[in-house]
Amino acid sequence: MKKDFLLEILVQELPYKFIPSAIAQRKSSFEKLFKENAIEYENIKVYATPRRLAVLVDNLAVAQDSVEKDVKGPILNIAKNENGEYSPAAIGFAKKNGVELSSLYEKDNYIWAHIEVKGKLTSDILKENIENLILKLQGPHFMRWANNTEKFSRPIESIIALLGNEIIDLKIIDKKSSNKTQGHRYSKNRDLTIDEPKNYIEILKTGNVIVNQDERKELIIESAKKCAKDNDLEIHFDKMEDLLEEIVYITEYPIPVLCEFDKKYLQIPSIVTTTVMAVHQRYFPLWNKDGKLSNYFITMANYVGDEFKNIKAGNQRVIAARL
Repeated sequence: MKKDFLLEILVQELPYKFIPSAIAQRKSSFEKLFKENAIEYENIKVYATPRRLAVLVDNLAVAQDSVEKDVKGPILNIAKNENGEYSPAAIGFAKKNGVELSSLYEKDNYIWAHIEVKGKLTSDILKENIENLILKLQGPHFMRWANNTEKFSRPIESIIALLGNEIIDLKIIDKKSSNKTQGHRYSKNRDLTIDEPKNYIEILKTGNVIVNQDERKELIIESAKKCAKDNDLEIHFDKMEDLLEEIVYITEYPIPVLCEFDKKYLQIPSIVTTTVMAVHQRYFPLWNKDGKLSNYFITMANYVGDEFKNIKAGNQRVIAARL
């Protein structure tokens, strides 16, 4: 039997530079765990936002396969006495391997037993290993909180661990697993329950969280392009790949907000202005159709709502002070 598996670690806001590394580390560690324990699965997908690290495994076997094998016991002159009867050493060997004395056989001057090793439950293997896998993640500036001695990048708020619709009972530092999580901090639908792993991504969307980083990146690109086009402007993502990745990992629900600055600042060399916007303020500069820098820019707000006046005003004050 196979079931989908979900692990979500909900945390306080992570440093964005840690997130891509955490994605790669978690994928590698789960692949290694399943390989070492001979647990079959179809696919491992790893998702991340600034507030959550998630692993979704498709069609994970619920137990290891049972294995039949031959086990070598004591040498014959120890396994049998002078009357050809089994010795205490042979009796102990049979008992240890859960077989009858009558099923033992001789080969190459030893006694042997043919045994079946029952596979362990996947849920038990996950219980034994998940905390260690998570705490082995490497990154800068790890921290302790409360009275805990263990470190992690940021304090953990909750854990989901589901195999099918069953909660795997485990603990990471001071948090126990459940099927509960939180949506976006500003969502009206903040308290979320995950019924089973296959519904995880769509349930989070009801709480205004785009957990798939690839989908989030595409949303940023398409929404920013539309915003620029609607205002007869252009955006050049090929010049801002590092900024794009950063925005992907500092937002859960990215929304483009069009802002502007006084045209007098266009007298500053464009390389200076775009560096201030992109590097220092995480803004996407916008260009006119003639290829010249415009006095408009886009900030991607991690925001749920329809009131952008304060966001716009605050960013316009900041860019004016910078320039």
